[in-house]
Amino acid sequence: QGTQGTQGTQGSQGDSIQGNPGLKTANGLLYYQSASATAPSKTGLTGTYNFSTNAVSLTGTGSTNWSVDAPVFQASNGNNYWYVRFTVTESSSGSNAGTLVLGTVSQTIGFSGLVTFSNNTITNGSSSFNYTAIDGSAITTGSITSTNYQVPTPSSIFAGLGTKFNLTDGSITSKNFVIDTSGNATFNGTITGGSIASTALISDTPASTVVSNAANGATAYSSLSNKLDKQATYILGTDLATNQVSFKTSQYDLGSGLVITNTGILGKKSGITTFAIDTNGDATFTGVVTASEIFTAASGNRIELNKKTSGTGDNRLKVYNQTNGQILSIGGNGSESVPPISIS
Repeated sequence: QGTQGTQGTQGSQGDSIQGNPGLKTANGLLYYQSASATAPSKTGLTGTYNFSTNAVSLTGTGSTNWSVDAPVFQASNGNNYWYVRFTVTESSSGSNAGTLVLGTVSQTIGFSGLVTFSNNTITNGSSSFNYTAIDGSAITTGSITSTNYQVPTPSSIFAGLGTKFNLTDGSITSKNFVIDTSGNATFNGTITGGSIASTALISDTPASTVVSNAANGATAYSSLSNKLDKQATYILGTDLATNQVSFKTSQYDLGSGLVITNTGILGKKSGITTFAIDTNGDATFTGVVTASEIFTAASGNRIELNKKTSGTGDNRLKVYNQTNGQILSIGGNGSESVPPISIS
């Protein structure tokens, strides 16, 4: 085999050439300026378009009868109005000008003043109001319904799809929220807002009171360790010798265990108090409390937490007023008709 030849010298880089800018295009409408029983002719009509100013200049036969501005339409069965669509392409790159190409002359319609539409078979679903009036920017009608609206099923208050505004009774029905004729609102998702006026009522309770109670709850939660310390002092006294000890696990003095005195029960883990139950009936836990049902009272003003295995009301937090009326329900297993959040 012969000796391989040497590699040739690499060629020089070629010159790049920038292409011309693309041609601009536009389209629009020309309106015939007066009513005509038949379609007006566009023969002989021509014009140019300025891409810098978007201005149209018409020339040729009938150029004064056409304009980019629509005429004032006079409502009458005998008045027909017409338009023609145009397209234009820049004659050359950077020229900012082009010649109009006209399409087919077609009929249009417009209104000035009050316009009404009526039909004896169209109603808003709950009354005899059966027409729509349009007067400038004002529309008067009975209801507005999205094209995909599906009425709620018998087991749900929410629409299957879409939204309906009933302008007669003031109700709104949508896929994930409902506002009924009494102003009650039900939402199927999260309610987020910047603020609630302090004078607003939540189930007959001022919002300021609800906020205050919530703040008190947050304060109580944050001071859990202080409460445990106080209960520990009460249960143990200043030392274990102060109160009678009925039971103490062997590891309690090492930081983890259980002690029972004549004033309560105390638990620790790694030197930290984890729960306390005193003879006053006060119980404090740092962990999770698990139960099938929890009631703050047997009747009247109370909060209920339930976790049943079946049936309506699974996994719900309920709030009742003094007359045992349910005013708030949160939760659910997703199989029942009651929404995740319900406020009465």
